[in-house]
Amino acid sequence: MDPEVAVLMSVFNGQEYLTQTVESVLNQTFENFEFVIVENGSEDSSLSILNSFEDSRIRILPKKENIGLSKALNEGLSHASSDLIARIDADDLMKPQRLDRQVEYMRRNPSVALLGSSIERIFSDGTFRDTVKFPTAHDKILAFFAKGSPFAHPAVIFRKSIVEGLGGYSENLQYAQDFKLWLEIAKRHQTANLDEALTVYRTHAKQNSSKVAKESAMVFEEILGDSHLRDYIDVKEAEKTLLRWRAVPCENETSRMRIGKWKKWSLQLPANSRLALYGGGDHTVRLLDEIARLDNCLRPCVIIDRNPQISHLSGIPLEKPCFLNENAVDYVAISSFFYEKEINGLLAALFPPERILRFYELD
Repeated sequence: MDPEVAVLMSVFNGQEYLTQTVESVLNQTFENFEFVIVENGSEDSSLSILNSFEDSRIRILPKKENIGLSKALNEGLSHASSDLIARIDADDLMKPQRLDRQVEYMRRNPSVALLGSSIERIFSDGTFRDTVKFPTAHDKILAFFAKGSPFAHPAVIFRKSIVEGLGGYSENLQYAQDFKLWLEIAKRHQTANLDEALTVYRTHAKQNSSKVAKESAMVFEEILGDSHLRDYIDVKEAEKTLLRWRAVPCENETSRMRIGKWKKWSLQLPANSRLALYGGGDHTVRLLDEIARLDNCLRPCVIIDRNPQISHLSGIPLEKPCFLNENAVDYVAISSFFYEKEINGLLAALFPPERILRFYELD
């Protein structure tokens, strides 16, 4: 029987999590699929790991050198014999019912070209981080483009014929190729998200905004210039998001700046100061990874997050903003980049300015 769906994955130096990822695909309750894997010139044992699996559904396309993610995915598409394509990345996991749920939806809704789902995020060690939901209806998805991508790349299933008709993944983009493709599809075809979290998305300190910032800004410029989309999006919010992406600094420079400021605060603040970090997102994850390597420095006593879904992050308790007052902590450092101005406005009502520490300053 011909496979009804192709799972598409590109691997580059993915040995750490690759076995778990492949097993999550092979253990799907829906069995009629092919697994097209582009081994993208890895320098580690990724190819050996892939070759260790004895399953006729796996098709490995080895490359002698890394050709980039966009080209790798386009090559994988060209080798897929199915029109339905389900994406997964080499460090993420498919929940057992994912293909069942998504294939059935695409069968019942032939007008839908692209279908995503909610995702469950985990830290690099596999511990739960949170659940991220996306809008489910097409008009809400169009509106969401004012904020960012309404789809998680490793959680989508789409129709190959439509994607190839649009030229596939843009090979001019290294990082925002998925965001650009979703935009092109959504402008022309129906899209949707399932409310169920069907993919487990791994986050880690190596991920950073600076890699995608320039290309994301280009996509937002296109969003703002599209007269059809402007009927759906909050234009002011999209303009604000564009400015934020334009302001994202180089991550290497940002890391040095963060470490420098943290060392400075460690020397300047009174001993035994109770310091809170405001922001439970990726910037905080990277910051905690950085300061863990420093000797004789401050350690935050609490992390403030608007909607904490876990009790601790790197052993530090998470609390909602209502936890904050002058008696609870002595200082608050704003670790979020995108929402610094909003957070600063909230904290200004609770603390004098000298007790609010900032890594970033947005114009």
